Amino acid sequence: MIAISTETVKQVFLLYKTEIDNIIAEKRQAVDDFLNDRSKSHNSKQKQYLTKIINDFEKIVLATPAEIEVYSNNSLKAIPKLWKNGVNKQISFKDGLLKALNYNDLRSSFYPKYFHKIGIKACVYCNSQLTVSTENDGNVSAKFQVDHYLDKASFPCFSISFFNLYPTCASCNNIKRNKAVNFFLYSEDSTSTAKSEFNFCFKPGSVAKYLASHSIEDIELVFTEPNGDFQKTFDIEGIYNTQKDIAEELILKSKVYSKAYQNSLIKSFPAIFTNASLSNRILIGTYCEENEIHKRPMSKFMQDIAEDLGMIQKSKK
Repeated sequence: MIAISTETVKQVFLLYKTEIDNIIAEKRQAVDDFLNDRSKSHNSKQKQYLTKIINDFEKIVLATPAEIEVYSNNSLKAIPKLWKNGVNKQISFKDGLLKALNYNDLRSSFYPKYFHKIGIKACVYCNSQLTVSTENDGNVSAKFQVDHYLDKASFPCFSISFFNLYPTCASCNNIKRNKAVNFFLYSEDSTSTAKSEFNFCFKPGSVAKYLASHSIEDIELVFTEPNGDFQKTFDIEGIYNTQKDIAEELILKSKVYSKAYQNSLIKSFPAIFTNASLSNRILIGTYCEENEIHKRPMSKFMQDIAEDLGMIQKSKK
């Protein structure tokens, strides 16, 4: 629900430079072998397409979102559905290219530690489920799925392009499939990495109604977004309406942790409660800046609700 800086990703590229260089060399050779496999009987357009990928292979794998857009609108457009292998009509050209690039191999070997270093621990779409990597006996395992912004079926050439990969929960990935969603996870624009265009809040009058009745059913939440894609595709309101207990707890905390009580905590525990970021984290139970929502599930929801209640004030960058 918020972009992360392309520079953050590029720093991870540098960290894994040797391994990424080896991946690029190995996959480029696999595509070259696919091009020169005489049994495939590629037509001239297929050969031209593969040659373009081979010549620009490193650029394609490391392409920024803007560069991917240029490629996909010009020389590497969506492949025609009727591109078939000449020998085996049951195997599409697309499937052959995907097999050569072998995204699934990287999905189990490299991507778990790669995304762990980027620091994304919550689904980039719903922000309600974990997307973490775990380590056991030296083996790193991904507890998440990866969505392709440009889908693999139409754009197989970008199936291993880093900026085309979005870590998600299984539910969001399975629901989205090949649908287009107008959300860019990676950005070179600092304003989009500091401020989210998505927002949760209470329906006007809902908090007062709850405080009078103490019935959780009286809590009503509103989700707003720039274009409607998230609600239509992922049913965000449906997900978060199951989390009214969290909203209820924050309402009650907003009454318990009055300014007077917070001031007493500052006096009693100055090492903790003079650190605004840490004290707010303790107060609402999660990270409190918008650019931190990838660190923990439910952070976006809890931040917005807490701000709506006047418990915290997120930085206006």
